[in-house]
Amino acid sequence: MSEPVVRVGMAPRRAGLTLDEFRRHYREVHAGVADQVPGVRRYVQWHPLTDEAGRRPLAYPGFDACSTMEFADFADLEAGFASSTYQGRVRDDERAFVDPTLHSRIVGVHLIEEEMKPDQVALVGLWRRHPEANREQLRVGIETWAKQGEGRVVEIVEGLEAPPDGRPNAADLMTVRAFDTIDAAVAWAHHDGSVGNESWPLARLVFGSAMFVARPHRVR
Repeated sequence: MSEPVVRVGMAPRRAGLTLDEFRRHYREVHAGVADQVPGVRRYVQWHPLTDEAGRRPLAYPGFDACSTMEFADFADLEAGFASSTYQGRVRDDERAFVDPTLHSRIVGVHLIEEEMKPDQVALVGLWRRHPEANREQLRVGIETWAKQGEGRVVEIVEGLEAPPDGRPNAADLMTVRAFDTIDAAVAWAHHDGSVGNESWPLARLVFGSAMFVARPHRVR
């Protein structure tokens, strides 16, 4: 039986749009359009949090929002993105608010998939595997990391080593750790990995990361 496949899409906003305009369109318009892609079983948007001045509590990750879309298998994913719905209505809508030259994605499988509590915030992480580490070492390390520390890891997406469409993944892992408050998420982000190589489960296994604090918008 085929394993469900997840597509994580990272969307940078189109030049000329404010962050508020981008978010509003992504959540209120694009969610309903993209949800019509054939074969989508689960669709969640991740909206980074900012203060009233538009400042993020953590460094800019390289995009303005992202989403996770789950399909039964890679054949369903390919069929969904090759469909007239995606190639027509969805692509047309994306051009209204996304910079297509900077859009990136991860295609992978879930190692962990749970639901967050409605009032929680997420610390979303994107991780690159160290060139000298293999996939099995990284999988063991990330599963150990998931069991340690504050918050609760509710989602881990492991990117496929060679996606069948031939496009490289933007990262090797996506992780989501749930917290009760923004301050708790930010404090953990600043602490995690700062205690020294020997005690951190991902030491010498990852080579760079990006993190942002977000609230999920569950579309499907």
